[in-house]
This record gives sequence, structure tokens and C-alpha cells, in this order.
Amino acid sequence: MPLTEINKKISNLKNVFTILNFESILFEVFKMKENQDGYIKIIQDRLFFKGTDSFEDKLSTDKANRSGNASDFYSDYTVKLKKEKNQKTSNVTLKDSGKFYKSMQGLVSKNEFEVNADFKDIFDNFSQSYSNNKEFQEAILDLTEMERYAFLQVEILPDFITILKRQLTNI
Repeated sequence: MPLTEINKKISNLKNVFTILNFESILFEVFKMKENQDGYIKIIQDRLFFKGTDSFEDKLSTDKANRSGNASDFYSDYTVKLKKEKNQKTSNVTLKDSGKFYKSMQGLVSKNEFEVNADFKDIFDNFSQSYSNNKEFQEAILDLTEMERYAFLQVEILPDFITILKRQLTNI
């Protein structure tokens, strides 16, 4: 194949990549409700089953920390209440009434995806472990490195490829 023909094909390929807008594809992928719900489910499962933040640090309430017993996650009073309600006490879940989990929502803007939730009355129980409410919220609502990798591989990449293929067939 002559170099001029190869150069022409490379130029055509450059034009294709100029036409494709990868940011708009990602925006479309993250706007999908099932992807937002999947992200939120990962957060909820980590909180419920592991009781950890996105840095993989175990959550422990301030009152439990003051008790000096490193294996306690809740105060004795909270453990008693949770047992009366047949709720888990092996780790902090942030699911007492379910209101917090239900409040989680995905928000997509052109440049980012984030999850918001109603943290009313929650941070007060963790103010010794986190310097401020914003730091606490980010630690709770972000994914761990492993969760992020799995989420991108399982949820985002297949949808991204599907949309990319659709756009390529329209060029």
C-alpha cells in the first residue's frame, strides 16, 4: 500500500476521533438510571456488609470510640436499641430507619457524576473521626479503588462501548 494511501486513512481516522465526543458518551452513560442505581447499591452494600468508608476504614461512632473498646462500633445504648429492632450490630451500617439509604441520589452534570444524600443528624455521631461534614460525606459517598475499578468494568464500559459503536455506525 502506498504511503499516501496510508496517510489518507490515518487522516480519515483522525477525523472520526475528532467527530466522536467521548465526554458526551460518558455523560450519556452516567445519565442512565441503572448506572446511577448500581453506583449507589455498591455504596449501600459496603456500608451494610462491611461498615467501612471509601478509604476502607471501619466506621465507629464517637460514643463507641470514647468507650475505649476498639471492637465496639456503637455505644452500649445503641446496641441495645438495635437488638430490640433486630438490626445488625456487628458493624456500623448507617441504615437504622432506611431514610439515609433512600435519600441517596445520583446527580449528573456535564463534567461530573456525584451522589448526594441527606446526612441530617448523621455526622454528629462521627465528628471525632472526620474533620468536617464535607469530608465525612465524601468518605461515605465515594467508592473504594476496587469498587471503582469493578464499577467501571462491569457497569460503565459495556454501555460506553455500545454507545460508541452506535456513534461509529452513524459516521
